[in-house]
Amino acid sequence: MKYIDIHTHNRSTQAGTLAIASIDLSLLKSYDFSYTEGVFYSAGIHPWNHDEKLMPTVRTLAAMPEVIAIGETGLDKLEVRKYNDYPRQRKLFLEHIHLAEEVAKPMILHCVKAHNDMISIRRELKPKMPWIIHGFRGKQQIAKNLLYEDFYLSFGLLYDKYALSSAWENRRLLVETDDKPITVDKVYEVIAAELQISVEMLAEEINECAVSQIQLANLI
Repeated sequence: MKYIDIHTHNRSTQAGTLAIASIDLSLLKSYDFSYTEGVFYSAGIHPWNHDEKLMPTVRTLAAMPEVIAIGETGLDKLEVRKYNDYPRQRKLFLEHIHLAEEVAKPMILHCVKAHNDMISIRRELKPKMPWIIHGFRGKQQIAKNLLYEDFYLSFGLLYDKYALSSAWENRRLLVETDDKPITVDKVYEVIAAELQISVEMLAEEINECAVSQIQLANLI
């Protein structure tokens, strides 16, 4: 049984886990890309990061085979209240979308209070690459709106149980540890218990989703 941690900030993983570690560009010098079994990477500019000059670095990293996803990137309207930078957030988000399409890699998305905008952008651009909203904590109706537009939802330990059920029913549920000091099998156990299914069934379905839809078949 293979566990998939779709978004983490931890490079060390347990045996039997495939993890996508998010690269913090502000700490880039501390990263090396020496092989770590089961660990791959995503690269992008977080909407809390306001340095547009980092985009060429993202493009360089996106071309590397170890980098299998773009992000995390996205939109955060709570952060806008502090810096009034929504146009810049949106501009950088659009650049990431085009990059993901160029390199044919899925996107890991941070989205706070901006789900309608994200849906509108997706409708307008009609991207081919999968979009995964990480750390989803929204209510069921928001989940249903996103699932209808072909988003994938990734859950950690904090979630709305009805949104979780909707993602499971639509076979678009993924699992993550994010920045929590836990192993992903613990998250699988909690989510499987909430859904009243076995951990094995949950893992099998997530693996199938990753292979057939998120295009990670060569890694599993």
